[in-house]
Amino acid sequence: MQLSYKNPNIPQTLISEINKYYIYAIIKQSVFIYSIIVLFFLEYNLTFTMIMILSSVESFGGMITNVPAGILADTWGRKKTTILGNIISAIGIALYIIYPVFIFFIFAELILVIGASSNHGAALMYSKFKKYGVDEHYIDYEAFKDSKLYIISSIIGITATIIYNQNIYLPFIMSIVALLLSNLYLFRLEEEKGTTEI
Repeated sequence: MQLSYKNPNIPQTLISEINKYYIYAIIKQSVFIYSIIVLFFLEYNLTFTMIMILSSVESFGGMITNVPAGILADTWGRKKTTILGNIISAIGIALYIIYPVFIFFIFAELILVIGASSNHGAALMYSKFKKYGVDEHYIDYEAFKDSKLYIISSIIGITATIIYNQNIYLPFIMSIVALLLSNLYLFRLEEEKGTTEI
């Protein structure tokens, strides 16, 4: 299985940036909580009605934060916004285990939505493809990346359940570590100046 992206039509400088982002995406994908979050809610005696309320909060929050987050990314920078989003997401995950009660779960969901809306890694990479004049190859790169991330997601789903059975808080701690560790690779990427229409 090919682990790093290769394309003879893309400059080596861009390939280097692509593979940095690829590693970032793999680490970022290693967020364990989404596979076990319902089990965690049930552990704290949430009803299915409460769980559906949390899901609705997530959906509604995403709807109202997506546009402001996009504006912030265009004015402040997609790299900075994504790094901030990962930190915000880590805070949201920490809230689950620090205050494991329903009302704080709502706050945690809202914080996670803000963090997710601030993730503009794909736009950051597309601007690099466009800078080098090879944006027609971006879809090929995305297909390569996503095919690997689907495999990783499957592994994470199984692993998260095993880890949760050992310690219900450990998947949350590991998710926080993954988010913060992913920022180290994001820091290594250069951000293109100006905005890019997608």
